[in-house]
Parts: sequence; structure tokens; C-alpha cells
Amino acid sequence: MNELTTASSLKIQLPKRAAKTLQEYLPESFGPADLGIDSGLMSPVNHGKTSDDDEELIQQALRAMNISHSPYTQNFSGVALKMRSGAIYLGAYAENAAFNPSLPPLQVALAQAMMMGESFEDIEAAALVESATGKISHLADTQATLEVINPDIPLSYLSL
Repeated sequence: MNELTTASSLKIQLPKRAAKTLQEYLPESFGPADLGIDSGLMSPVNHGKTSDDDEELIQQALRAMNISHSPYTQNFSGVALKMRSGAIYLGAYAENAAFNPSLPPLQVALAQAMMMGESFEDIEAAALVESATGKISHLADTQATLEVINPDIPLSYLSL
């Protein structure tokens, strides 16, 4: 929660307790400021990346990449999932200073689809767009996860 742009004013309401700020619950917490990072998760951002690739899912994944939060690895990345219903769900990487709680773009897109009542069985195609200069890559994990869901899901990939 320290990654959020509103972390300094975020109030937490627990059952049978008065509301307290995040800082009151985590008085010496480690967060982005400890690493010299000023921008937070959910800050309005556009990384300004473009591509001449005219594939619809690549362009949608690029939209997600351009709003991703990756101040530590610089692996700006986004995923687009096309469903049998025709709906497209986007996932932007949400990186965390502690790394383990980071949300990969595929996980975010899958959560979006589930919240809309879609089934993983209805994924027709996927696309991943990521930075070529990042310190990590989401390609292998994205491929492995899609393989478990359905080995026949085609994955388009673009590294910028």
C-alpha cells in the first residue's frame, strides 16, 4: 500500500477499531521513498511508447504498458487478453518496492476478466508488450501461465 499515490493520507478501517492512517499501522515501513522514488502506483502516467505493429491486441497491450508502474526494474509492460465474448481486458505491471507483492501484467488482466464474470477457458488470444531495456522480463512467466490455462492460447509478443 506504500506504493499508492495516496499512501501518506490513506486511512485504514479495521473492524471494531477507530480509523488510523497507514503510517500509524506501519510506523517504520519500507517504501518507495526509501529508494528515492517519488511517483506512486496509480499516478497518472504515459510512458509515450509507440509501435507501428497494427495487431489490435499488441496495440491494446501497448496502452497498458504505457500506464504501468515499474520504477525499480524499468520493465514497463502490459498485457491484453481477448475473450470469446469479444471483450478485451488489459493488465499493466504494478511493481512494488518489496518485489514479491508486485502484480505482473497477466495477473492484472486475468483479475479484470474474472471481475467481469469471464472464465479463463474463454481466452482466445493474448499479447504482451514490454520494455526491451528493463532489468527483468515477463515473457517466460506469461507463457508458462497461459500454457497451464490452455496450451492453445496464441501469445503475441513485442519488446520495445
